[in-house]
Amino acid sequence: MSKLFIFKLQQNETAYKIVISLELRKQQHKAKRWDTLEEVEGLPVLSLCGDIYEKPHDREPMACGQIIDHLEGLRDYVKAEDLATFDLLADLWKSYHLNDMKAGTQKQEALLSAEGIRGNNYTYEKARATLEGFGLLNDRGYTYGTGWLYRPINPRELPEILALFNE
Repeated sequence: MSKLFIFKLQQNETAYKIVISLELRKQQHKAKRWDTLEEVEGLPVLSLCGDIYEKPHDREPMACGQIIDHLEGLRDYVKAEDLATFDLLADLWKSYHLNDMKAGTQKQEALLSAEGIRGNNYTYEKARATLEGFGLLNDRGYTYGTGWLYRPINPRELPEILALFNE
């Protein structure tokens, strides 16, 4: 299932429209969980992408695709009645976007995050070197980046995610 969310906001003299696409589907292939490394399939996968338009130049987006880094800078201009949904989408994006395509185990990803190896500061080579330096390139038989691991969606968050499709 999928849904589009449209947010209109005003920042000083500039009006923006943000369109966020949320998709929830079942996992298409077998994968190992990032926390236990047990094989799973058919579990929920979340995908988000978006476009930011600057009005009146509404035809071509000024940013598109993985716009999560832009959302924080525009949050203060979101209408109060839209803020809860906007924040939830941003949180889900950070936590679960393509949760069936994690390069590392939970321990490996936590270490990289703690070391600041994420976002624009991430490269595959830097991640591997950092993990190797901490003796965590290989975690319980899984070597970082050699497959896609599945990060499960917290079962307590799933009803809130499903409710987004009914808004």
